[in-house]
Amino acid sequence: MKKTALILLKILVAGVLLWYIFKFKTDPAKLWREMKNADPAWLVLAFLVNFSILFLAVWRWNLLLKAQGISARFYPVFWAICAGNFFNSFLLGLTGGDIARVYYATQLAPSKKVGAGLSIVVDRLVGMLGLMVLAGLVIVFFGHTFWDNAETRRWVLIIAASIGAASMAVALYLKQRMVGRWIGWERWRHRLPLQKVLEHLNQINEAYHNNQRTLLNTVLISVLVHILSILAVYLIGRSLQIEAPMIAFYLVLPIINAVTAIPLSPGGVGVREYMFLLLFNAIGVHANAKVTAMSFLYYFGVIVLTSIAAGVIYLFARPAAIHHEKISEIIAHEEENVQA
Repeated sequence: MKKTALILLKILVAGVLLWYIFKFKTDPAKLWREMKNADPAWLVLAFLVNFSILFLAVWRWNLLLKAQGISARFYPVFWAICAGNFFNSFLLGLTGGDIARVYYATQLAPSKKVGAGLSIVVDRLVGMLGLMVLAGLVIVFFGHTFWDNAETRRWVLIIAASIGAASMAVALYLKQRMVGRWIGWERWRHRLPLQKVLEHLNQINEAYHNNQRTLLNTVLISVLVHILSILAVYLIGRSLQIEAPMIAFYLVLPIINAVTAIPLSPGGVGVREYMFLLLFNAIGVHANAKVTAMSFLYYFGVIVLTSIAAGVIYLFARPAAIHHEKISEIIAHEEENVQA
């Protein structure tokens, strides 16, 4: 019941934002015309750039698996990445893709199930850290660009506060033994709520604290992932003949992506379009129909198509080392446990 209510709330958020956009910001007829007139050659190139991100995801996850003593060949890891990508796009829950990856990773390393699961949690974390690094650089060097507008200023402050909290968490992680002794962590940590979460964090610490070079490398790979995803949006902008330099995309997209990473609506639909209009308008791009078309083409024409391609690989090119066992039921069961 709680899960259903949360999904309905997200759908409502998406619906309200899309209604606002079509009512006050963008003429649907102009939007459709812009999408039809987009240059397909640029769109194909954007799709290929976005699809290449899957290979970087394999590289990043493989590094984290190796830090756990799990050695896997390229293709089974690539296939599991495709499974995760597919389920993340076409299931409304938050964790379906990750659960699928955990399930298949444990088949690759049956004796190291905990390590396989932890690698995916850390993979998520370093992905967000990579985005925060990029967004932080934008805010430090170009944050003043958004300061005159009260709404963009509010979002910049929210993202800056999130980056500050993440930076403090990383600093505490790197110096945890010294800080732990100073605050007497071991004496009172068992009194805190969320003991299961704290136990998982402790397992992550034990697994990766002595692999800080691996963590640094995976964060750098994550930065490259976000650079390529922004390049894909720029190529879509070229297909729509949006008159903005490439640097403008690297100025606004890290902040947009940081906001849409917050699970406010299914797939970020509505939130993404709203943020595209807000931030591109803030830097002087006022072709609202083109900007909205760029957002729709990025999600439905690139991200969703990438997930469909990943789904085809998942469904029809399964490695011999991996077997299916009603994965949809496993995901539904595990998501109920997460909600509980």
